[in-house]
Amino acid sequence: MLNLILLGGLLFGPTVPSVHPVIPINKKTEKKKDHPQITPRTDKIPDDTISLIACGFAGQSALSHYHVWLPKGYQANATRKYSFLFVDNDAGSARDKWDLFRNWATDNEVICVMPVELKDGDIAPILMHYEAILDDLPKRFRLAPGAGIFTGFAGGARRVGMFSPALEEYTGGVLMSGAGAPSNYATKTTHILGALLLGDHDPALSEMQLSLDDCDKRGYYRYLASGKAWYDKESGEEALDWLKWRIACRNKVPPPDEELVRTIQRLRAQAAGQVTALYRHQCLSRCADIFKARPKLAALPAYKIFAAGLEADLNKILKAPGFTKEAEAMKQFRASYQKYCIEALAKVLPSKATFQGAPDIELIKKVAQRPNQAALKEMQRLSTEFAGTEAAKLAQAEVKRLEAFTKGW
Repeated sequence: MLNLILLGGLLFGPTVPSVHPVIPINKKTEKKKDHPQITPRTDKIPDDTISLIACGFAGQSALSHYHVWLPKGYQANATRKYSFLFVDNDAGSARDKWDLFRNWATDNEVICVMPVELKDGDIAPILMHYEAILDDLPKRFRLAPGAGIFTGFAGGARRVGMFSPALEEYTGGVLMSGAGAPSNYATKTTHILGALLLGDHDPALSEMQLSLDDCDKRGYYRYLASGKAWYDKESGEEALDWLKWRIACRNKVPPPDEELVRTIQRLRAQAAGQVTALYRHQCLSRCADIFKARPKLAALPAYKIFAAGLEADLNKILKAPGFTKEAEAMKQFRASYQKYCIEALAKVLPSKATFQGAPDIELIKKVAQRPNQAALKEMQRLSTEFAGTEAAKLAQAEVKRLEAFTKGW
């Protein structure tokens, strides 16, 4: 079942070798006998609470454990399949990050998987625990095809980039932070979408270019005003929502309708809760995108009226006072952000996996000076030309971030 792939030296090495040695890991785990002390798969795991699961194979040097949170109603809906969020924390004990994902997991009704022993360190136990957990999940839970998301930080980001394709039947996206694409096999699986959130003072900030090369338009990219740290709750949810939307519209390995219903429900709730016409339009446009990609969903009794009225709802927003300016401002901001703040900086940074020490920092400051100034100028233009718009607020925040870029290292 599993096909775990290890890129030698890239989990913890400071540089990216030109040739990646590949080691296939145990392709036939289904023939292994389960460890006698695993949590029985007949056990009824309670909804809406965090439970500890033990898994592994007979002869394995140690059991593997993960905490799991099941959405409310999981046990009552005996046939429904669910997407998942798999969290790999660099320091282990991924449950410590639960508060970062609690609201998003609850609202999206996803199974949240939080490994206990997975952490930076020796490779052998990492492979053992991944093999055991990824083998256990589809046997224990009802997973929706093509809809799950892996996320991780630093070494955990590298690991989810490498090992998520082992569960590719159930995986739709990977959200990385604190490390980018040097070990990212996920982006080579073309139905898996990628997202990267990097602190602009993260020693691994040059890995943005590697992710751009790997994901291109299948990716979501942001530099955050931070050092090496997990992304903040708001930034993480925005990236996860982007992945959910793109997964819902994807042609290859499409998620089942029952999974897409939850995505539509969240988008409708977000649209209803938005004060600005711009973001209401974005939420409803994403609904329209999903219905266009999944016409059978639009024909369901629960959504037939909503889907049929979407065009009128969107046209009404288009006619709202000031919307044309808001839309044009946001269009220009997004294009400029990608060009000036992401691609231009990533392009000039030396292709190292990490920067450490004063010489590296001075090199970053030197090579980033020209693109940084160009980005500043562009963000200042947007904040002035489109003053008062949502895009201008975002541009002003970028001005502050860019002005602080050479400080705080």
